[in-house]
Amino acid sequence: MVPMIWVELEEMPLTANGKIDRKSLPEPDSSELSSREYVAPRNESEKQMALIWQELLGIDKVGVHDDFFELGGHSLLATRLVSMIRKELKKEVEIAGVFEHTEMSALAEYVSSLSSGVLLPSIKVEERTGRIPLSFSQERLWFLDQLQGTLAYHMPIVMRLENALNVAVLEETLKTIVGRHEVLRTNILSEEGYGYQEVISQDNWSLTQKTISENQLEESLADYLANPFDLAKDYKLRGCLYDLGNEQYILACVFHHIASDGWSEDILIREFDELYSALLSGKETTLPELTLQYADYAIWQRKYFEGDRKSVV
Repeated sequence: MVPMIWVELEEMPLTANGKIDRKSLPEPDSSELSSREYVAPRNESEKQMALIWQELLGIDKVGVHDDFFELGGHSLLATRLVSMIRKELKKEVEIAGVFEHTEMSALAEYVSSLSSGVLLPSIKVEERTGRIPLSFSQERLWFLDQLQGTLAYHMPIVMRLENALNVAVLEETLKTIVGRHEVLRTNILSEEGYGYQEVISQDNWSLTQKTISENQLEESLADYLANPFDLAKDYKLRGCLYDLGNEQYILACVFHHIASDGWSEDILIREFDELYSALLSGKETTLPELTLQYADYAIWQRKYFEGDRKSVV
């Protein structure tokens, strides 16, 4: 929660309504992130690693002495870094290696020392002729939910919306997202102590709507965000639109962590912007068709680490 970059302004840009004009805020200068003297990559492995860091961290240049975490890296980005190294360099790196070799040159040298070895097999669309197993992370959260509940794993997004809002298009946008991503419409069921997942239709998903005053908002919002999920019955994304009057709205959405994380949250927000604009204007969306779903990953993970299971075939 600590900002990576601080930008000092003489005054905040404001909209005509007196709100902060986010679009007019200057882009942070990422060149100030590292305190290390810049030294250009000296060999091919360092050049490859620098390109990966630049793409992942969104910065213009990376020197051999730069530290991944000083440049804005964190645990989630470390996971993505491992994935990019696998894709670009055909090397399997444990995430612990990223934390042990935080300097770019050190990580490049470490990766170069690794043999190509046996890479993980590619994830592919799997035939679903039986019950779909839970992934290991789903199974862990499902167990915690039964043990103590998982309120701590609610992932809320709250936005203030102003001016003309097409509520029907807003609901259709969210419903389309639920339809695109099976994991958001997956129930976690069990039999004889073993959990499995069941994908349901998005048809019954709906946006809750409430008309309240600004004074009632805080309490109502807190209750909504803290309302527990029933993993066996509920969609893993729910949304409520609060109408405050005078074209002032609050949109509250809650994901359950069993279906989403910080990485996927950014993807879903981008999809929301694209879909709402397209549906509002009557244009075709440019979002690509999803060729893989989370259930395909769960089946792949179980097959790779445990071998074929009767619940899969």
